[in-house]
Amino acid sequence: MERAPAELEPVQQFIVACLAQVSEDGLRAIGQHGGYVTPEEFSITANAARPTEGNAAPWLFDEPVAYWHYLSSSNSCLDGGSCQFDTKQPPLRAAEEVIAGQSIEAQLSRYVEAHIGDCLDFSGFVGYNVAVEPAAVVALVIPGGVQLDMDMPTVVDGPTRSGNLRHFTFIHNLDLERIYAAASGVAKTERTYGFLERDLLNLISFYSGQDDSLLAPMSDSQITTGRAPQYRLRSTVATTLGQVMGSFTQMLQVAGSKGYRAITVPYDASAGGPDPNALYRQMVIPGDELGVDVSSLSFSFGYRNWPFYFDTGGQGELLSPDSMGINLVFFYFGVDRWQTAYDISWPVVVSISHSDWTTASSPHYTFNVAMEGNIRGNQPLTADEAGSAPRGGASELFSDPANFNSGLIEVIVRDGKTNDLLAGVSVHADTGGALVPLYTTGNVVLRERFPVFNGALRFVKFGYLPAAARFAVTRPEQGASVEVSMWPQHDDLKLVLEKTNISKDATRCTNVNARFGIGSPEPWNENDIAFVTLTRQPTGLEGPYEIVGQADANGVVTLQPGIVPGDYTVRVDIIRQEALYIPPREQCSGSWPFRQCQTIPAINLDALPAGVREYTVSEPLRITRDIYRYDALVLPIPYLDLYAVPEDERIAEDLQLLDSFSDYTGACSGSFRVRYGVMP
Repeated sequence: MERAPAELEPVQQFIVACLAQVSEDGLRAIGQHGGYVTPEEFSITANAARPTEGNAAPWLFDEPVAYWHYLSSSNSCLDGGSCQFDTKQPPLRAAEEVIAGQSIEAQLSRYVEAHIGDCLDFSGFVGYNVAVEPAAVVALVIPGGVQLDMDMPTVVDGPTRSGNLRHFTFIHNLDLERIYAAASGVAKTERTYGFLERDLLNLISFYSGQDDSLLAPMSDSQITTGRAPQYRLRSTVATTLGQVMGSFTQMLQVAGSKGYRAITVPYDASAGGPDPNALYRQMVIPGDELGVDVSSLSFSFGYRNWPFYFDTGGQGELLSPDSMGINLVFFYFGVDRWQTAYDISWPVVVSISHSDWTTASSPHYTFNVAMEGNIRGNQPLTADEAGSAPRGGASELFSDPANFNSGLIEVIVRDGKTNDLLAGVSVHADTGGALVPLYTTGNVVLRERFPVFNGALRFVKFGYLPAAARFAVTRPEQGASVEVSMWPQHDDLKLVLEKTNISKDATRCTNVNARFGIGSPEPWNENDIAFVTLTRQPTGLEGPYEIVGQADANGVVTLQPGIVPGDYTVRVDIIRQEALYIPPREQCSGSWPFRQCQTIPAINLDALPAGVREYTVSEPLRITRDIYRYDALVLPIPYLDLYAVPEDERIAEDLQLLDSFSDYTGACSGSFRVRYGVMP
């Protein structure tokens, strides 16, 4: 963000404060709804009367929280032999999108663009006339924070000075990347292990028995010597089951998280009966299963006594055991055998809390995600057990095998680096709505029948840049051939930021400024911090691909995700977090007796935006496939070294050089040539 003249700084600070507040509102909405600012925009809706029949759970005030794992088929799907699971988990970053605009970054960008004007009331700036143009906002999730970059041309006409402002930046120290990873870990653990289902089945077993005050046993036998019938009312069992679910859900914990405490209760083994502590130990999710450090995060699991799906294998309202016995004259001897099949679907909302958001109006932040537990016939119903039907909200076109009536479609997917056939690529159909997974490539050319549709095929594989190709098969038995290459992400490559000083009295490229020329590359200062954003320009049907990073103490940036060949726009900002003092001085003009003098006041800066390097759409940074032969990309950065200027020689006009970085990279291009290299 450029430094504004002193008289314009209040306006600049006010706009940045608005950027901070509006983006905070967007981030809180994202946390409230399971990753969505406005869930309805993506058809995310909750059914308060039947929570397991929507794609979101109704949470506080019935606000929808998107399901990150749920049964998208009807609750009776096993009757037809095919059940489908889905997820409405949005991608975190724009580069990971398969549905345009669904990522959290993209949603936050749009929200700020739409609402920043609601905050910009300049009526309090008496004597100022401020005019702004529509804003373009890019939200980036960076390590440890969320960065907002806003391009909003602003004209300020002040009482004594006018000027232009344009670039505004604010960084929230909200570790959304960690929170999102933790939420993904919980959802993945449920998909993989079915911990909701297995824990509830253990509780049903614990709280069931022959006594009519307990749940109907899943499997139990008892010798009886009386004629009194044994039975349960289904409605009573459902009420008790709801109470059990409400109590047990609150007791779920993540080991190692903030506030985690093992639950233990006194137990007398000599009294007989099961040990409840064994249950409580099973209701703890190992923190290391989530794949992220959870020590600073709090987890709570909630169930609001929602209406839930409950069936008992078609037994009706009266549940009773199978009874066999012998009826003697004065005595009855028999066996009651319970076989109760529990079919249950119920929602759970996981709230992940973080309390170190110091750049916000309140440090407390909560991110909600919903999941659905599903039990059929006393067994967890998981995605693998439900069958291999396509996931992702498939329409009838893709869910009915009879619609796969094209001719043979040949699909060739190659590794862009080696040109070899690429296995393990998920092939998705894109008709302009939700994407539908169809096939996965193997070690040979894929030849399969597809539905007839006009759209695109999208190709996804972990560790590769997603690819896309036009697909226009408009009649049955029509064949086609589709070939794409996918670039592997070069995760081992480091971006090395090489500081090239703009120094006083240096002799090269002094045509930009007579006092300052281009010096030699200098080592990093301990007070230097740098942020990098690279955005790959899409070609064809590809979406944008964004890479962000922060330099370490030596100016080395680990790029996440890894870089691939292509044309990139680039923005590098180096900030020297060190106070800079420019002393006052007297400036005179004219000669006696008309000589006039004025004192330019001292300038105290807490930090200096000392270095900037940019590549634009019209003049991009071109990365070729040669990048795979190296593990370092060296990018020289012009760096204004005002700290090396003796204090008594510093003048305020030198700060104008902060707007001249591109002049130096153009006038002295040989000193700023990008090069590939090898890390030491």
